[in-house]
Amino acid sequence: MDLLNEEGISKRRSLKLLDFPKSTYYFNPKNEDEIVVNEIRRLAFKRKRAGYRMIYKFMRKAGWRINHKKVYRLYSREGLKI
Repeated sequence: MDLLNEEGISKRRSLKLLDFPKSTYYFNPKNEDEIVVNEIRRLAFKRKRAGYRMIYKFMRKAGWRINHKKVYRLYSREGLKI
């Protein structure tokens, strides 16, 4: 993208030429997953027999606003098992 700006084409025009959404270009992902993964790992090591569903329930009770699918995805990615 910056190469096109050096040639005198604006970002908006270059994005339009490439048929690339502006929202995708300017999207800044949040790194909240590290905080959530740390909490999942902490609960998993604290309660050895807890699966992702139980960890999800513990997190919801503690006030976390998180989806069970995200807990499962992160739990699996970390290789945690009962």
